[in-house]
Amino acid sequence: MARKPDFAARGCGDAALSVAFGRLLQCTTRCLGSMTMEFKTVGVVGAGTMGAGIAINLAQNGVSVRLMDMSDDAIERAKAKAEKFYSRSVERGRMSNADAEAALGRIYGGTDLEAAGDCDLVIEAVFERMDIKQELFGKLKP
Repeated sequence: MARKPDFAARGCGDAALSVAFGRLLQCTTRCLGSMTMEFKTVGVVGAGTMGAGIAINLAQNGVSVRLMDMSDDAIERAKAKAEKFYSRSVERGRMSNADAEAALGRIYGGTDLEAAGDCDLVIEAVFERMDIKQELFGKLKP
């Protein structure tokens, strides 16, 4: 069984993951062969560690994010994590205060899956239980 990479053990923190995700997003929007897609609005279902990290990176790269979760508390924790991440990025000179505020302003949260309806892309980041994932995909399916 293949092990998942341990980024923290390799000295790769949030900033390195942010850069990697940003490059992936740029490649995805530019390099789909003859097909080009631009993601203006992305839905992220699940506001835990993974979902919050995805939302932070998307917003930092100019994408509007609709972060959805069953719990308003989870949404608030994810937004607090984003605010902390952007604040640290400003302190370290990695982004301007204006860019941090703009990125934070691109993250919208809520508990209604209907918000995913007009997203260009929806990313599933819910708890790792197949029954929960199947239920979610059943609700998202057109």
